[in-house]
Amino acid sequence: MYEAEVRRHMVSRDDVVSKDDKVVEMTRTRSGKVAHVAAVAAWQARNGLANANTAIALTNQKVLEQLMQELQPDCSTRAMTNIMKAMVAARNPRALPCVATVPGALEQLWRYIALDQFDWVLDAFAGTQAVRTFLMQRGVAVVSNDVNPAHAADLAGDACQPDFWRSMQNKGLKAVVCSPWYDCLDLVLPLAVRYTPKLVCVHVSYSYYANMTAARAAMFRRWLDQERVAIISNLPRVGRQRQCAWICVFGSARDKEQLVRQPRDAGWLFVADPEAPLGLV
Repeated sequence: MYEAEVRRHMVSRDDVVSKDDKVVEMTRTRSGKVAHVAAVAAWQARNGLANANTAIALTNQKVLEQLMQELQPDCSTRAMTNIMKAMVAARNPRALPCVATVPGALEQLWRYIALDQFDWVLDAFAGTQAVRTFLMQRGVAVVSNDVNPAHAADLAGDACQPDFWRSMQNKGLKAVVCSPWYDCLDLVLPLAVRYTPKLVCVHVSYSYYANMTAARAAMFRRWLDQERVAIISNLPRVGRQRQCAWICVFGSARDKEQLVRQPRDAGWLFVADPEAPLGLV
């Protein structure tokens, strides 16, 4: 049924890559654009995601504070103010920052984390589609999401909202690779971890883990005690871009053992000792 819908709009078979019944990935070739629109609409309708642009639930800082008490207790007022400002900005998506994750940074993630073990992964902040392009070239299907519809992602949901993550969890979400807006990391990271059972990889600035607030450090300490965290640092950058890293949070210590590739070398900051200073391992 779905395949017939796609082929009605396709010019060539190369315009579509389908890994399973849950995920459909269209290439960005000129001949495939019409097929892409039709296929995404069909996929959304079949999987109950036609309304992924959920109504904003976190409508003010008081509601946000209540959620953050669950996700990151004692989160600072400054951090919550920054989150709220970014969420307000999301109502005017074209005003939001959009900087592509450089291929070298994605190469390092691929080198150390076995992303090819997943049928599909979610990029919740797709932007320029750098994650999608990189992983699709290596045979991993990607469902892309971006609140800015101009970015032509598969979905246009608000990834700062719990309802978005609940909907993706209900559709079989297992792994996330994304580069969220930095001001929203203290919300998005624990939110993604809550609803993603196997692996969350987020691209962050060096300062996010090297200069932690007390509340953020406590959150990481819990994950460290469970042997669920690893950090890939010293990532390549372009021009005057800030130094960045990948923070990887696994569903369990067993998941971490299964998904970390060998060998680990100097480029790998492997956070294994719960007593080690965060960011200085």
